[in-house]
Amino acid sequence: TNELLAAMSASLGAMGMADLASWIGREARVNASAWFDGAPITIAPHPAPKADSAVLVVKNASGTIVSQQDIAPEAGTIDWDGTDALGSPLPEGLYSFTLRSYQGDDRLATDTVDVYAEIVEARGGATGTMLILKGGVEVATSDVTALRSGS
Repeated sequence: TNELLAAMSASLGAMGMADLASWIGREARVNASAWFDGAPITIAPHPAPKADSAVLVVKNASGTIVSQQDIAPEAGTIDWDGTDALGSPLPEGLYSFTLRSYQGDDRLATDTVDVYAEIVEARGGATGTMLILKGGVEVATSDVTALRSGS
């Protein structure tokens, strides 16, 4: 539950590396880019409350839009299959996700999208404990909003 995650996040400062070892191999829900290796990436878009349509925009590591697809505004988590607009598979690499929410022709919002990404390392430092995700993305433990078993 969200209360459990909040309690976990609050206690992370007291956690040692041994405690975080159980996180390795699990998937963290974070607002960050995700590494695509041919397997689908689970994303968690949240369209604006009054949206009647939404468009998922996917960019590669250099910031080029590589895919745009309509999604239902009430969609929960969805799996992005790593294909471009023509259905061709995209190469391995880091991809970022944004969601454009619309009501009719009016754009209500453009928001970044949370992803589930595999945790491959936990590292302590001067700014606190950082998690290293597959593909090298670093996030603070406080940025994790959910944790689940690896796929």
